[in-house]
Amino acid sequence: MKLMKSRHPEVNIQTVPGISSINGAASRLGIALAEGDDHVAIVPARDDFAEMKRVIIENDCVIFIKVAKVMDLMRDVLRELKLVVKTSIVAKVTSDEESVWVIHELDRVELE
Repeated sequence: MKLMKSRHPEVNIQTVPGISSINGAASRLGIALAEGDDHVAIVPARDDFAEMKRVIIENDCVIFIKVAKVMDLMRDVLRELKLVVKTSIVAKVTSDEESVWVIHELDRVELE
């Protein structure tokens, strides 16, 4: 939104309340993102094995966004941490094209 305002100050921008994709995904999966004193991180997936591993280790719940571009690396991190069975991917959340997978189902799926 900052970028749009800086490039086009003449445009009136409105924020429309709704359900974020992160909360929509948690709802679809039937999970709480946090309970009690849990730490939650929402971070873009990066092409950096050590950084993704660090974020997972330091938090109780991690939501990675923009995962498609680093899916193979993400699987490697999750396998090393033995978290594959606890990991789900939700794409195009809250849309008619929404898809939900457990990560091992994505070995042959191309995400957009």
